[in-house]
Amino acid sequence: MSQPEPASRFASTKELIRRCVIAERDALPEQVRAVGSDRAMRRVVESSAFNSAATILSYMSFGSEIDTRLLFDETLRRGKILLLPRMEQSVQTPCLTLHRVVSMADLVAGMWGINEPNAACPMVSLDDVEFALIPGVAFDRAGFRLGYGKGYYDRLLASRSARLAVSAAAFDCQVLDVLPVAAHDQRINALITPTHQYHFNP
Repeated sequence: MSQPEPASRFASTKELIRRCVIAERDALPEQVRAVGSDRAMRRVVESSAFNSAATILSYMSFGSEIDTRLLFDETLRRGKILLLPRMEQSVQTPCLTLHRVVSMADLVAGMWGINEPNAACPMVSLDDVEFALIPGVAFDRAGFRLGYGKGYYDRLLASRSARLAVSAAAFDCQVLDVLPVAAHDQRINALITPTHQYHFNP
């Protein structure tokens, strides 16, 4: 099982894993990504954690990530509250703020071209979220995730409540046996792939 260690010790290893997994994910044929995304997202919206939650935090996928649009549409169709992260760069330490959206018209292109809520969308506290789907580059079998290296989600989730169910969706090539982890790295409760569901107890 992964054991937290100082982040600096593993910086180069993390970056190597990040590059290799993204390259493997990018190499997946478009049809494989489309079918895999649909299967994984349907597993998410059929999960008890999603169905029992009234307020959902998700994100807008980009590049070769699992496509989250099905979750976006299904959350709104069911009348649930949908929150998406917005990059806040006007503070000393850039962070994510959470905002309610009600349609695609609420989105604008943010950093790296990723769609995010516009500044007029109401801000909502993480304390109000009952189910969260977060992105990641790689995941291991102990529930640790490797993000894109900025630490935004680790900082966001550091103060999460025990009732918040945090899940991630990924292609099977993104699941590794063990990841190098630091003390601040946040674990998830569940990982959904096109073929498997993993459950953890952070």
